[in-house]
Order: sequence, then structure tokens, then C-alpha cells
Amino acid sequence: MGEMSSAKDVYRRFLDGKLALQEAAAVPSAYVRSGTSPAAGTLALDAIALEAFTDEERQRVGELLIEMIGPISRAFASREVGVEAAARQLAPFTPPHSFFALDDTAPDGSSWSPEAMPRFGELFTRLAELSRSITEVTVVVNRSAPRATVVPILVYEDVGKAIAWLCDTFGFKERLRAAVPGGSVTHAQLDIAEGAVMLGRQGAEFRPPRPNEVSQYVVVHVEDVDKHFEHARQVGARILKSPADMPFGERQYTVEDLGGHRWTFSQSIADVGPEEWGATPARPK
Repeated sequence: MGEMSSAKDVYRRFLDGKLALQEAAAVPSAYVRSGTSPAAGTLALDAIALEAFTDEERQRVGELLIEMIGPISRAFASREVGVEAAARQLAPFTPPHSFFALDDTAPDGSSWSPEAMPRFGELFTRLAELSRSITEVTVVVNRSAPRATVVPILVYEDVGKAIAWLCDTFGFKERLRAAVPGGSVTHAQLDIAEGAVMLGRQGAEFRPPRPNEVSQYVVVHVEDVDKHFEHARQVGARILKSPADMPFGERQYTVEDLGGHRWTFSQSIADVGPEEWGATPARPK
């Protein structure tokens, strides 16, 4: 469940056909049953970015949202979760989605029991309070900006060649590019899973790395680091460090791209406490 806990990952897998409707819808309901992370709320808020979807994808995401909400209201009616937990899970769906699931139909097709209906009244009251606080926040989704929170910008001599090389070698997906009159690419955005990277053309003080000097490098998490390494090696990438297990629970390899930038690809192989390898967790302030 953890590997699909983010909205972007669930939506993308669903739209790409890697997750069936029921499988994708089960992600937030599993969190509801366990009473942990508000995954359903995260999924719903991410759906505000409907402009990023095609008409067909938008319709399919709508179907998925409806499937997600049903288990939450049924879990509430059967007393698996309380008013506060159910309200916080459902609030981000309102409006316009929550009414699809908050009806008077029980899982077996019959009506909810008379005893359950007053509880729904409490839930509606709490939903109204939470929804007001959510709708007061204006969320701007900019189609020209990556969705990731932190986005490195790497400088290349030839951005067009860098796009092709990074996509073919590392599995990035091109999100957009910008070019000057005449066709020379000056800017590009690439996506990989939940992350993103920007590419910029060299000029003025912006320069690619110099040989044998490292001032920064990018770490990218992947599902299978050995498989990723084999592909990069087979297409001729310059491998600097082969896959190796690290004391902090990661298996990593490092490679240099055509512009001299270094990339470390990493796979989590164990849950290791920071103290076990010499780190000190930050204390809450």
C-alpha cells in the first residue's frame, strides 16, 4: 500500500492501465480502515488539477473518485470509523463529489438502518465545518509548472540532445519544452514518478559541470535499481559506481550523463533507523 500512497502515483497508474478501477479505489479505503494517513483527502485535493488531464482521462478520474468515496461512507455507517475520521477523509471531496457516496444505500443494496441515519446527520454537520475551511483556500494549478515540490534545474550545452538522452537512458518522460525562433531548445521539463527536473541551455553565468569536479548531483528513487542500472549500462551510459548496498538502507549506483551531470539512482531495501548509521533525527521544535 505504501508504494501507491501518493495521489499522482495512483492516478497515473490507473490512467496508464497498471491499476484496475477497484484496485486504485481500494488505496484510500485501506487507510480509512487502519485509521492512518488521510490518503483519500490527498487524492481528492490532487484531482483539482483536472486541467492536466484529457477529456477521456478526466471522465475516468471522476469514476475513480466515486469508487473511492463509497467505502468511506460504508465504513462510517458500519461504525468502523467515527464521525471525525470519516469527515476528514470526505471533506476534500466536497463539493461536488461527496454526494455520490453519502446516500442512504447500504452495501447490500438496502437502506441504512434507522439507527444509522442520525449518525449521518452528525457527519454532514462536521463535513460542512471542514469543507468551509478547505474552500477558503484557493489552489492555483499552473500547467506550466512541474508538480514536484523541489525541482533541480540542470544546465546543458544542447538541451534537445539532453532530453532525448535522459528519456532513453533513465526513463524520464518529457513534460514540455520551449525553443527560440529557429528551433534551438532553451528550456525543458521532465517527469519521473513523483519527481521532476528542469533543463536549461548554457549561457552567461549558467554553465554545465566542468570535468572532474562535482558541486551537486541528483538522487532519484526507482523501484528496481539493478534493472535500471542494466539498462543504463547497455545503452552506453558512463557508470561511475555500480549498484551497492549502503548502510542507511539504500541500494544505489551512480552514473554521469552526456552533459557531465552526475545521477545516483536509489532503491530502498530496508527500514534503517538514522541512529544505526550515525545520523541524528531532528527534534520537534
